[in-house]
Amino acid sequence: EFCFELVEGTLQNSETIDTEIRRWAAHWSLDRMSAVDRNILRLAVYELLFRPDIPPKVTINEAIEIAK
Repeated sequence: EFCFELVEGTLQNSETIDTEIRRWAAHWSLDRMSAVDRNILRLAVYELLFRPDIPPKVTINEAIEIAK
């Protein structure tokens, strides 16, 4: 259920999420990022912006672990 909520929320808010990634990823277009990295970032940004119940340090740590 939790994974479904993350995917659903990320997809529903993809424009806002991608805008934030573009804003902070200086010199990196979304197309230049690997699909895996791009989607890890999308999930993390969704959690940071729309899931106040998840501590930011947990989101960041999990994104780093997934990216390894």
